[in-house]
Amino acid sequence: MQMSFAPRRIERRPPVHLWIYNHPFYGISDQIEYFLQAFRQHGYPVSVGRKPVNSALNVVIENFSVQSRNTLIDFCTRTRKRVAVIMTEHIDFVDRRILIHGDPLWSDNDYMHPATQVERLKCLMSCQPYIKFFMVLGDLPELRNFGDMMIGAEVRAIPFPKIEYADVNATPSAQLKNDLLFTGFVTEYRERILPQVTALGLSVLFPRKFVSRKQRDFLNQSARIVLNIPQRENWRWLSLMRIIAAVRCGRATVSLGTNDTSRIAACTYQLDLHRPGWEDELKAHVADWTVAYEKMYEAYCQLAKDFEQKHPFPHDYRRSSEQTACIVDLCPTLRRSFGSHNSFGLEVSDIGGPPVIAEAIPRAAASRNTITIYLSDLPESQDVQCRDSRYQKLQ
Repeated sequence: MQMSFAPRRIERRPPVHLWIYNHPFYGISDQIEYFLQAFRQHGYPVSVGRKPVNSALNVVIENFSVQSRNTLIDFCTRTRKRVAVIMTEHIDFVDRRILIHGDPLWSDNDYMHPATQVERLKCLMSCQPYIKFFMVLGDLPELRNFGDMMIGAEVRAIPFPKIEYADVNATPSAQLKNDLLFTGFVTEYRERILPQVTALGLSVLFPRKFVSRKQRDFLNQSARIVLNIPQRENWRWLSLMRIIAAVRCGRATVSLGTNDTSRIAACTYQLDLHRPGWEDELKAHVADWTVAYEKMYEAYCQLAKDFEQKHPFPHDYRRSSEQTACIVDLCPTLRRSFGSHNSFGLEVSDIGGPPVIAEAIPRAAASRNTITIYLSDLPESQDVQCRDSRYQKLQ
C-alpha cells in the first residue's frame, strides 16, 4: 500500500509560521518536519524562523522559561496577536492531581528535573491569555483532562502526514553498517537495557548525544532496525516522532519494554522484556528488516487515513483566531482578560484577591496570579464592575 499524492484542488489558506525561539533546532527537528509536512499537505504556506511574523499565525512549541514566556507576552501585547502552542510533554490532570510524564508533580527522575517541570508548567499557565489554542501532533501527548487544568483550553489534533514509500530492496549492502540504531537521551534505564541487546550478538549504534535531523536520517538508513527504548521502566508511551522518522527513512521500529496502546503502536513492534523469547523476536525482525518495514509502512498508511477520518485537519482554527480577546485595565493591580467560549480571566498582582473571587464563582480555576472564570457560570444577577474601560484587543 502506497500513499496517494495525486494533486487536489485546495482553497487558498492563510500563512502559518513556526516560531522557534525557545528550543535548539536539533532538539525538535522531528516536530518541525511533522508540522511542515502536515500543514503543507493541506495547502498552507508555512515558514520557520527564529523571529515571529506579524502577517501569519505564529505557532510555538511548548518549553517556556520565565525569559521565553516574557518574550511571548511582549510580542502578543505589542502586536495585539495571540499564538498557537504545540504541546510535546505528557501533562495530565487525573483525580485533581497534575501528572507530568505519568507521575505526580515534583516526582524525582533522571529525565526532567522536578524544578524544571514546575517552572515549565507555571510559565505555560501564565501564557494562557495569549494562546488561541493548543496543538497535538498526532495523538500524543494525550493531555487527559487538560481543559480542566487549563480552563477553557482548546486542543486541536494535527493529523499524521503522508509519507512516501521507500524502496528498501534497492539498499546497497555496504550501506548497512549496524543491525540496530538508538538515538535518544541517556537515562539509567536505557543504559541498563542496551547491554542486554548487544549481548545477543547484534551490533548497536548509540551516539549518546543529540544528532541533527540530517545526521539521524543518515544513521537510520545505515541500520536495519531502529530501536525505541522508554526513558524509564514504567514509561507508558512510544516515541511517536522517532517512529515516524524511521518510517520516512524506510525502517521499522522495534520498541523494547513498552505496551503502548496509542495510534502509533500500530506501526511498531513492541517486545515485552519480561516475556521469554523476546530476544528471538528481535533477531527475527533484524533478519527480515525489509519485510518488517513493508508491514509497518502499510500500517502507517492505514493509520494516517483512519486518524484523519476521525480527526479531520482543523481548518476551523481560524474561527478561534477571529474571536477577539481583550485585556482591560480595571485598576493598577487588576485587569480583565476576555477570551473564547464566553470566558474571561482575572489577572492580579495582589495574590490576596483571587481566592475570594474563586470561592464566590463556580468552576473558577485559581493559580498564584491568575484565575479563569466562565461567564456562563455567573448568576444572571451577578456582574463584574470595571473601574476603567481602557483595553487593548488581541486578535
